[in-house]
Amino acid sequence: MSNLQTMRILLSFAFILLFIRSEAQIGGRGVYNFLDVVSSPRLAGLGSKAVAFDENDLNFALANPSMLRPSMHNQIAISNLNFPVGISSAEASYVYHKKGWATFQAGMKYLNYGQFDAANFQGIITGSFTAADYAFLLSASRQIDTNWNIGIQFKIINSVLESYTSWGLAADVAASYRIPEKNITFSLLLRNMGTQLTTYSGVKEPLPFEIQFGVSNKFEHMPFRWHVTLEHLQRWDLSYFNPNLSQVDPLTGEFLDQEVSFGQMFMRHVLIGAEFQMVPGFHFHTAYSFRRRAEMSMLTRRSSAGLSFGFGIRIFKTFFNYSRSIHHVAGATNQVGLTIDIDKYKKK
Repeated sequence: MSNLQTMRILLSFAFILLFIRSEAQIGGRGVYNFLDVVSSPRLAGLGSKAVAFDENDLNFALANPSMLRPSMHNQIAISNLNFPVGISSAEASYVYHKKGWATFQAGMKYLNYGQFDAANFQGIITGSFTAADYAFLLSASRQIDTNWNIGIQFKIINSVLESYTSWGLAADVAASYRIPEKNITFSLLLRNMGTQLTTYSGVKEPLPFEIQFGVSNKFEHMPFRWHVTLEHLQRWDLSYFNPNLSQVDPLTGEFLDQEVSFGQMFMRHVLIGAEFQMVPGFHFHTAYSFRRRAEMSMLTRRSSAGLSFGFGIRIFKTFFNYSRSIHHVAGATNQVGLTIDIDKYKKK
Protein backbone atom coordinates (compact mmCIF):
# COMPACT_ATOMS: atom_id res chain seq x y z
CA MET A 1 0.00 0.00 0.00
CA SER A 2 1.45 3.38 -1.01
CA ASN A 3 1.87 6.35 1.33
CA LEU A 4 -0.80 8.26 -0.61
CA GLN A 5 -3.32 5.43 -0.24
CA THR A 6 -2.61 5.15 3.47
CA MET A 7 -3.09 8.91 3.99
CA ARG A 8 -6.42 8.79 2.16
CA ILE A 9 -7.65 5.90 4.30
CA LEU A 10 -6.68 7.64 7.56
CA LEU A 11 -8.23 10.95 6.52
CA SER A 12 -11.41 9.27 5.29
CA PHE A 13 -11.77 7.36 8.56
CA ALA A 14 -11.29 10.53 10.61
CA PHE A 15 -13.92 12.47 8.69
CA ILE A 16 -16.39 9.57 8.84
CA LEU A 17 -16.03 9.61 12.63
CA LEU A 18 -16.52 13.37 12.64
CA PHE A 19 -19.98 13.15 11.11
CA ILE A 20 -21.25 10.24 13.18
CA ARG A 21 -23.55 11.31 16.03
CA SER A 22 -23.15 9.54 19.33
CA GLU A 23 -24.14 9.79 22.98
CA ALA A 24 -20.62 10.48 24.23
CA GLN A 25 -20.47 12.96 27.07
CA ILE A 26 -18.38 16.15 27.14
CA GLY A 27 -18.38 19.31 29.19
CA GLY A 28 -18.26 17.79 32.68
CA ARG A 29 -21.29 15.53 32.35
CA GLY A 30 -19.36 12.42 33.41
CA VAL A 31 -16.65 11.59 35.93
CA TYR A 32 -12.86 11.87 36.05
CA ASN A 33 -12.79 14.95 33.83
CA PHE A 34 -9.42 15.79 35.37
CA LEU A 35 -8.00 13.33 32.82
CA ASP A 36 -8.47 16.10 30.24
CA VAL A 37 -6.38 18.59 32.25
CA VAL A 38 -2.89 18.91 30.74
CA SER A 39 -0.07 19.98 33.05
CA SER A 40 2.78 19.61 30.55
CA PRO A 41 3.70 23.14 29.42
CA ARG A 42 4.98 22.14 25.99
CA LEU A 43 1.83 20.19 25.20
CA ALA A 44 -0.42 22.89 26.68
CA GLY A 45 1.33 25.59 24.67
CA LEU A 46 0.51 23.60 21.53
CA GLY A 47 -3.19 23.54 22.41
CA SER A 48 -3.19 20.58 24.85
CA LYS A 49 -4.06 18.11 22.07
CA ALA A 50 -1.07 17.92 19.71
CA VAL A 51 -1.84 14.25 19.11
CA ALA A 52 0.57 13.78 16.16
CA PHE A 53 3.42 16.05 17.28
CA ASP A 54 6.39 13.82 16.59
CA GLU A 55 9.24 15.09 18.77
CA ASN A 56 11.62 13.33 21.14
CA ASP A 57 9.74 14.43 24.26
CA LEU A 58 8.01 11.97 26.58
CA ASN A 59 5.32 14.54 27.41
CA PHE A 60 3.75 13.92 23.99
CA ALA A 61 3.86 10.19 24.69
CA LEU A 62 2.03 10.74 27.97
CA ALA A 63 -0.87 12.13 25.91
CA ASN A 64 -0.53 9.64 23.03
CA PRO A 65 1.16 6.27 23.78
CA SER A 66 1.97 5.59 20.11
CA MET A 67 4.40 8.54 20.27
CA LEU A 68 6.69 6.54 22.58
CA ARG A 69 10.04 5.81 20.90
CA PRO A 70 13.30 4.09 21.96
CA SER A 71 15.20 7.41 21.94
CA MET A 72 13.12 8.51 24.95
CA HIS A 73 14.80 5.83 27.09
CA ASN A 74 15.68 7.14 30.57
CA GLN A 75 13.81 10.43 30.17
CA ILE A 76 11.99 11.91 33.16
CA ALA A 77 9.39 14.68 33.02
CA ILE A 78 7.82 16.70 35.84
CA SER A 79 5.25 19.46 35.28
CA ASN A 80 2.94 21.63 37.32
CA LEU A 81 -0.16 23.71 36.64
CA ASN A 82 -1.70 26.18 39.09
CA PHE A 83 -5.30 27.33 38.83
CA PRO A 84 -6.84 30.22 40.78
CA VAL A 85 -8.03 29.79 44.41
CA GLY A 86 -5.49 27.12 45.33
CA ILE A 87 -6.32 24.39 42.79
CA SER A 88 -3.26 22.67 41.33
CA SER A 89 -2.41 19.84 38.96
CA ALA A 90 0.82 17.95 38.31
CA GLU A 91 2.22 15.14 36.17
CA ALA A 92 5.35 13.00 36.35
CA SER A 93 6.55 10.18 34.11
CA TYR A 94 9.54 8.00 33.19
CA VAL A 95 10.35 6.06 29.99
CA TYR A 96 12.23 2.76 29.72
CA HIS A 97 13.02 0.94 26.46
CA LYS A 98 13.46 -2.84 26.48
CA LYS A 99 15.33 -3.79 23.33
CA GLY A 100 13.46 -6.32 21.23
CA TRP A 101 10.28 -5.84 23.26
CA ALA A 102 8.74 -2.39 23.45
CA THR A 103 9.08 1.08 24.93
CA PHE A 104 7.36 1.57 28.29
CA GLN A 105 6.27 4.63 30.23
CA ALA A 106 5.11 4.86 33.84
CA GLY A 107 3.61 7.99 35.34
CA MET A 108 0.97 9.61 37.46
CA LYS A 109 -1.12 12.75 37.49
CA TYR A 110 -3.27 14.41 40.09
CA LEU A 111 -5.60 17.34 40.53
CA ASN A 112 -5.86 18.82 44.02
CA TYR A 113 -8.95 20.96 44.58
CA GLY A 114 -7.70 22.40 47.85
CA GLN A 115 -9.34 22.64 51.25
CA PHE A 116 -13.02 23.37 51.90
CA ASP A 117 -15.10 24.32 54.93
CA ALA A 118 -17.50 21.64 56.12
CA ALA A 119 -20.86 22.79 57.46
CA ASN A 120 -24.08 21.19 58.70
CA PHE A 121 -27.56 21.82 57.31
CA GLN A 122 -27.80 24.97 59.46
CA GLY A 123 -24.67 26.46 57.87
CA ILE A 124 -22.55 26.07 61.00
CA ILE A 125 -18.89 25.30 60.20
CA THR A 126 -18.00 21.88 61.60
CA GLY A 127 -14.51 21.42 60.18
CA SER A 128 -12.83 21.10 56.83
CA PHE A 129 -12.26 18.54 54.10
CA THR A 130 -10.16 18.07 50.96
CA ALA A 131 -10.81 16.77 47.45
CA ALA A 132 -8.41 15.33 44.88
CA ASP A 133 -8.23 13.07 41.83
CA TYR A 134 -5.37 10.70 40.97
CA ALA A 135 -4.43 8.58 37.96
CA PHE A 136 -1.62 6.03 37.78
CA LEU A 137 -0.47 5.41 34.23
CA LEU A 138 1.37 2.61 32.43
CA SER A 139 2.01 2.78 28.67
CA ALA A 140 3.65 0.60 26.05
CA SER A 141 4.47 1.23 22.40
CA ARG A 142 5.92 -0.93 19.66
CA GLN A 143 7.10 -0.14 16.15
CA ILE A 144 5.41 -2.43 13.62
CA ASP A 145 7.49 -1.37 10.62
CA THR A 146 9.20 1.72 9.22
CA ASN A 147 5.91 3.61 9.15
CA TRP A 148 3.58 2.25 11.83
CA ASN A 149 3.66 2.57 15.62
CA ILE A 150 0.96 1.34 17.98
CA GLY A 151 0.54 2.16 21.66
CA ILE A 152 -1.71 1.55 24.63
CA GLN A 153 -1.96 3.26 28.02
CA PHE A 154 -3.72 1.90 31.09
CA LYS A 155 -5.02 4.18 33.84
CA ILE A 156 -5.96 3.29 37.39
CA ILE A 157 -8.08 6.17 38.67
CA ASN A 158 -8.88 7.19 42.22
CA SER A 159 -11.09 10.13 43.18
CA VAL A 160 -11.63 11.34 46.76
CA LEU A 161 -14.25 14.04 47.33
CA GLU A 162 -14.72 14.56 51.07
CA SER A 163 -16.03 11.18 52.35
CA TYR A 164 -16.98 9.99 48.84
CA THR A 165 -14.52 7.77 46.99
CA SER A 166 -14.54 6.28 43.52
CA TRP A 167 -12.19 3.97 41.63
CA GLY A 168 -12.02 3.54 37.87
CA LEU A 169 -10.11 1.86 35.09
CA ALA A 170 -9.47 3.32 31.63
CA ALA A 171 -7.28 2.83 28.58
CA ASP A 172 -6.02 4.86 25.63
CA VAL A 173 -5.34 3.13 22.31
CA ALA A 174 -3.42 4.84 19.51
CA ALA A 175 -1.78 4.27 16.14
CA SER A 176 0.65 6.55 14.34
CA TYR A 177 1.80 6.51 10.73
CA ARG A 178 5.06 8.24 9.81
CA ILE A 179 6.45 9.17 6.41
CA PRO A 180 10.11 9.71 7.38
CA GLU A 181 11.26 11.12 4.03
CA LYS A 182 8.63 13.88 4.26
CA ASN A 183 8.67 14.37 8.07
CA ILE A 184 4.89 13.86 8.17
CA THR A 185 3.06 12.03 10.96
CA PHE A 186 -0.59 11.01 11.22
CA SER A 187 -2.07 9.74 14.47
CA LEU A 188 -5.41 8.38 15.64
CA LEU A 189 -6.15 8.24 19.37
CA LEU A 190 -9.06 6.77 21.35
CA ARG A 191 -8.92 8.14 24.90
CA ASN A 192 -10.45 7.13 28.21
CA MET A 193 -12.21 3.91 27.24
CA GLY A 194 -13.22 2.43 30.55
CA THR A 195 -15.61 2.33 33.47
CA GLN A 196 -16.07 3.13 37.14
CA LEU A 197 -15.20 0.18 39.32
CA THR A 198 -16.75 1.77 42.40
CA THR A 199 -19.07 4.78 42.41
CA TYR A 200 -19.40 7.75 44.75
CA SER A 201 -22.95 6.99 45.83
CA GLY A 202 -24.30 4.11 43.77
CA VAL A 203 -24.75 5.97 40.46
CA LYS A 204 -22.46 4.89 37.62
CA GLU A 205 -21.31 7.70 35.32
CA PRO A 206 -19.52 7.71 31.95
CA LEU A 207 -15.85 8.56 31.51
CA PRO A 208 -14.77 11.46 29.22
CA PHE A 209 -14.27 9.27 26.13
CA GLU A 210 -12.83 11.09 23.13
CA ILE A 211 -11.51 10.33 19.64
CA GLN A 212 -8.75 12.53 18.23
CA PHE A 213 -7.02 12.59 14.86
CA GLY A 214 -4.00 14.70 14.04
CA VAL A 215 -1.31 15.43 11.50
CA SER A 216 2.02 17.21 11.89
CA ASN A 217 4.81 18.14 9.52
CA LYS A 218 8.34 19.42 10.05
CA PHE A 219 9.82 21.33 7.13
CA GLU A 220 13.16 19.99 5.91
CA HIS A 221 14.91 23.34 5.49
CA MET A 222 13.03 25.40 8.08
CA PRO A 223 13.10 25.23 11.92
CA PHE A 224 9.33 24.89 11.99
CA ARG A 225 6.77 22.15 12.75
CA TRP A 226 3.01 22.63 12.46
CA HIS A 227 0.13 20.44 13.57
CA VAL A 228 -3.62 20.20 13.08
CA THR A 229 -5.72 18.15 15.49
CA LEU A 230 -9.39 17.23 15.14
CA GLU A 231 -10.89 16.72 18.59
CA HIS A 232 -14.10 15.07 19.84
CA LEU A 233 -14.64 13.14 16.63
CA GLN A 234 -17.12 10.88 18.45
CA ARG A 235 -19.64 13.73 18.48
CA TRP A 236 -20.53 16.22 15.77
CA ASP A 237 -22.56 18.76 17.76
CA LEU A 238 -20.30 20.51 20.29
CA SER A 239 -22.56 23.54 20.70
CA TYR A 240 -24.47 24.38 23.86
CA PHE A 241 -26.78 27.12 25.08
CA ASN A 242 -24.78 30.12 26.31
CA PRO A 243 -26.91 33.03 27.62
CA ASN A 244 -23.89 35.36 27.37
CA LEU A 245 -23.92 34.93 23.59
CA SER A 246 -27.71 34.97 23.14
CA GLN A 247 -30.03 37.78 22.19
CA VAL A 248 -33.27 38.41 24.06
CA ASP A 249 -36.62 38.83 22.34
CA PRO A 250 -37.74 42.41 23.26
CA LEU A 251 -41.39 41.38 23.34
CA THR A 252 -41.32 38.11 25.28
CA GLY A 253 -38.06 38.50 27.17
CA GLU A 254 -37.06 34.98 26.14
CA PHE A 255 -33.68 33.97 24.78
CA LEU A 256 -33.61 33.50 21.02
CA ASP A 257 -32.31 30.22 19.64
CA GLN A 258 -28.62 30.23 18.82
CA GLU A 259 -27.82 29.16 15.30
CA VAL A 260 -24.47 27.53 14.64
CA SER A 261 -23.57 27.15 10.98
CA PHE A 262 -21.97 24.05 9.48
CA GLY A 263 -18.65 25.85 9.17
CA GLN A 264 -18.73 27.08 12.78
CA MET A 265 -19.59 23.59 14.01
CA PHE A 266 -16.78 22.05 12.02
CA MET A 267 -14.23 24.55 13.31
CA ARG A 268 -15.11 23.67 16.90
CA HIS A 269 -13.37 20.37 16.21
CA VAL A 270 -10.20 22.03 14.91
CA LEU A 271 -7.07 22.94 16.82
CA ILE A 272 -3.97 24.33 15.12
CA GLY A 273 -0.47 24.96 16.44
CA ALA A 274 3.17 25.39 15.52
CA GLU A 275 6.62 25.30 17.07
CA PHE A 276 9.71 27.26 16.00
CA GLN A 277 13.21 26.01 16.82
CA MET A 278 15.45 28.88 15.79
CA VAL A 279 18.58 27.62 17.56
CA PRO A 280 19.45 24.29 19.20
CA GLY A 281 18.17 24.16 22.75
CA PHE A 282 15.41 26.75 22.33
CA HIS A 283 11.90 26.60 20.89
CA PHE A 284 8.81 28.78 20.87
CA HIS A 285 5.33 27.27 20.47
CA THR A 286 1.83 28.60 20.00
CA ALA A 287 -1.65 27.26 19.22
CA TYR A 288 -5.27 28.25 18.81
CA SER A 289 -8.38 26.30 19.87
CA PHE A 290 -11.50 27.31 17.97
CA ARG A 291 -13.76 25.42 20.39
CA ARG A 292 -12.31 27.18 23.43
CA ARG A 293 -12.79 30.50 21.65
CA ALA A 294 -16.43 29.69 20.82
CA GLU A 295 -17.21 28.54 24.36
CA MET A 296 -15.39 31.22 26.35
CA SER A 297 -15.87 34.42 24.35
CA MET A 298 -18.20 37.26 25.36
CA LEU A 299 -20.25 39.70 23.31
CA THR A 300 -19.30 42.66 25.49
CA ARG A 301 -15.56 42.06 25.82
CA ARG A 302 -12.78 41.18 23.44
CA SER A 303 -10.41 38.47 24.58
CA SER A 304 -7.70 36.12 23.38
CA ALA A 305 -9.58 33.04 24.60
CA GLY A 306 -8.37 29.97 22.75
CA LEU A 307 -4.78 31.19 22.38
CA SER A 308 -1.86 29.46 24.06
CA PHE A 309 1.87 30.01 23.76
CA GLY A 310 5.14 29.28 25.50
CA PHE A 311 8.80 28.39 25.14
CA GLY A 312 11.37 25.79 26.05
CA ILE A 313 15.06 26.26 26.76
CA ARG A 314 17.86 23.87 27.60
CA ILE A 315 19.66 24.81 30.79
CA PHE A 316 22.79 22.68 31.09
CA LYS A 317 21.41 19.16 30.50
CA THR A 318 17.80 19.85 31.51
CA PHE A 319 15.02 21.27 29.38
CA PHE A 320 12.81 23.89 31.04
CA ASN A 321 9.37 24.58 29.48
CA TYR A 322 6.82 27.28 30.18
CA SER A 323 3.41 28.01 28.65
CA ARG A 324 0.41 30.24 29.17
CA SER A 325 -3.12 29.28 28.10
CA ILE A 326 -5.80 31.96 27.83
CA HIS A 327 -9.21 30.56 28.73
CA HIS A 328 -11.31 33.67 29.36
CA VAL A 329 -11.14 37.41 29.96
CA ALA A 330 -11.16 36.53 33.66
CA GLY A 331 -7.76 34.90 33.50
CA ALA A 332 -5.30 32.36 32.17
CA THR A 333 -3.25 29.44 33.45
CA ASN A 334 0.53 29.08 33.61
CA GLN A 335 2.43 25.81 33.36
CA VAL A 336 6.05 24.96 34.07
CA GLY A 337 7.91 21.72 33.61
CA LEU A 338 11.29 20.00 33.44
CA THR A 339 12.41 17.25 31.08
CA ILE A 340 15.55 15.39 32.11
CA ASP A 341 17.55 12.88 30.07
CA ILE A 342 19.30 10.73 32.68
CA ASP A 343 21.79 9.30 30.18
CA LYS A 344 23.25 12.77 29.56
CA TYR A 345 24.19 12.99 33.24
CA LYS A 346 26.03 9.70 33.28
CA LYS A 347 29.80 9.87 33.26
CA LYS A 348 31.41 8.66 30.06
